[in-house]
Amino acid sequence: GAVFVYHLGYDPPRLVGSFYGDDRKDKLGRALSLATDRDGDGLPELLVAVPGARGRAGREAGRVEARTFTGRLLQTFEGPTARARLGDD
Repeated sequence: GAVFVYHLGYDPPRLVGSFYGDDRKDKLGRALSLATDRDGDGLPELLVAVPGARGRAGREAGRVEARTFTGRLLQTFEGPTARARLGDD
């Protein structure tokens, strides 16, 4: 999967960040949400679901990543068991 972040205050909109999954089956970007500022820059962060990701718990444990709008990874939360698919519906 892939996520592209645009600033809509420009005409045309301006790409400010993009990031890609580690594997085509990881489904990065399946769900997105905003989170409160985690890095102190005064801007919200983006929570990105990666439900097909392999984790320490095993295959398809899934994960949710906290990222800046430019794509910098701030924190990762992994599924507790294999096939938990954290971040899926």
